[in-house]
Amino acid sequence: MQTEPNGETHRVKPTSKLLLAISPASVLCFILAMATEAQSPGARSSAADNPQIRPSYPIPRNLKVLPHDLSGQQVHEIMEQWGRSLGVRCDSCHADATETSAADDKSQLNYADDSKPLKAVSRAMYRMTETINANYIANIENSGIPVTCGTCHRGHIGPEPYDGPPVKSPPQPPLTSSSITPPKRTPQGVCAALGNEETIAKRLRRTKTQKNDGDVRPQ
Repeated sequence: MQTEPNGETHRVKPTSKLLLAISPASVLCFILAMATEAQSPGARSSAADNPQIRPSYPIPRNLKVLPHDLSGQQVHEIMEQWGRSLGVRCDSCHADATETSAADDKSQLNYADDSKPLKAVSRAMYRMTETINANYIANIENSGIPVTCGTCHRGHIGPEPYDGPPVKSPPQPPLTSSSITPPKRTPQGVCAALGNEETIAKRLRRTKTQKNDGDVRPQ
């Protein structure tokens, strides 16, 4: 029951009792809470849905050719570059996680595992490019383009052979009688044409025998 200022009384409905019990402060707190939830993208979206939230990467383990002070994100970016240059995926070099080797992330791969042969090949290729850049490219003046995996592989795990256009030789002038120089006769050239000493001696004996017989024919 509720008493009016004029002394009259009447029954208050249950809904009215609920509205009277809610204070203005409670209403204000409810409005602020709803506004905060609407403005917070993390309350209804994950890191994958929101590009502003960067995913976390595991701490690198078993680095043998890369610097040991690289962060997980830096190693991830290098691996992405190598993968694009070779046209391969992470599981081409990294082994699957097993019961004894836990996965490093949602890829279900164990990045520290060295069981795949292609991982050793990749390390050897990285050492090769670093040697080329340090010993040769660095000595070329104004050369700011280092050798990378993509320099040769071009998106293929096996570098494709390069078949360049055929080399066209310049046209040669036609041969004339004046342009042909007869070979110079030398004693050595004559001897080479006649044969060695034994052959020449046989020819001389044969010629002498034919003269004695009266039948001399050119040999």
